[in-house]
Amino acid sequence: QTVAALETQRAVVQSAQEKLNAQIVKAQDASTKAQELRAAATAADSKYHEAVSSHQAKKACRGLIESIIKSVTTYYDNVDILYNDLSARYDQAEEQGDTNYKPWEQIRSHKELKPVLSKYNSVVLSYKTLGAQCPDIYKKVVGTIVEVKTNSQEQIRAVCDPADQLKEMADSSQVVKLCGTGLWLSVGLEEQK
Repeated sequence: QTVAALETQRAVVQSAQEKLNAQIVKAQDASTKAQELRAAATAADSKYHEAVSSHQAKKACRGLIESIIKSVTTYYDNVDILYNDLSARYDQAEEQGDTNYKPWEQIRSHKELKPVLSKYNSVVLSYKTLGAQCPDIYKKVVGTIVEVKTNSQEQIRAVCDPADQLKEMADSSQVVKLCGTGLWLSVGLEEQK
């Protein structure tokens, strides 16, 4: 073979090598772009799942708040029934001059007492669930459970001892026993706190 033929072959090989190198660079660029696209797709998928999860969490929190509103409303309705009935009984006993009427005994035997106290426990458990699942929202509404408890205790005590007879004839532990914690025990329930 001649030198010219060898030079031609060498030029062909060098050209092929350059084309091969250019293809390798293109392949590496394509591979890099594919990896970048995969990473972007993975990040987008992750953001999508975070958004879905966040939406579902917010939806669940909204459902819990609706549940609390419903349970508080039901609870207050039941307290009102108990309060109105026992107030009417007390007023009737007063009108009739019944000196043996003991409202703290009437409340213990009232058919609505256990449902009222059970509903109260449901309210507390609803708040606890909200606190566990939606702590940020719970922090904003936690004061309302204190309000519910205070208002209902006052309503129940008002019909349990409307004329403050227990306060006058006994110490405060008697009031708690007959119109407070003792009411829970009388219907076989434990107060949720």
